[in-house]
Amino acid sequence: MRIAFFLPLTLMIACTPPGQDRPDPRSLSAHVSPRAGCGVPTLAGGEAGIGYAGIPATQSALLGRWVDGVWGDTGACHALTVEQIATDGSVTATFATGASAVAPPTARRVTGHVDAEGVLELELPDGSRAIYALDGAILRGAHFRNEVMRPVALTRG
Repeated sequence: MRIAFFLPLTLMIACTPPGQDRPDPRSLSAHVSPRAGCGVPTLAGGEAGIGYAGIPATQSALLGRWVDGVWGDTGACHALTVEQIATDGSVTATFATGASAVAPPTARRVTGHVDAEGVLELELPDGSRAIYALDGAILRGAHFRNEVMRPVALTRG
């Protein structure tokens, strides 16, 4: 009985309803800029991005490869490839980070959701999350892990 109660409570805490109490990645990362030439590993596939008929322009604009991001606290480069967006807003993406003093380079296929306003939220395998939104030609984002927020800005690659 405890497990049945605990699981729904955990899901309620982990899931943020669209538009409610979610920070805006554009304002969180307004002070950072992409850094040209920042290379990271990637996974095969999804480079062009696949959208489905009927997805709004605010969502389809996210499709493809985003590069030259830098996590300020570690100096590690970051790239994101939004591979697929379905009509329900579900997303498949590759989240990649270059080597840093604390971790080797990684590239992981992840899933998430993009809302009608074009705010993309990804759940990462380590339990952390990342959010992104377009700000003109810049994809601004933030990564949240252990109550620490790291901003990032990327350009189309």
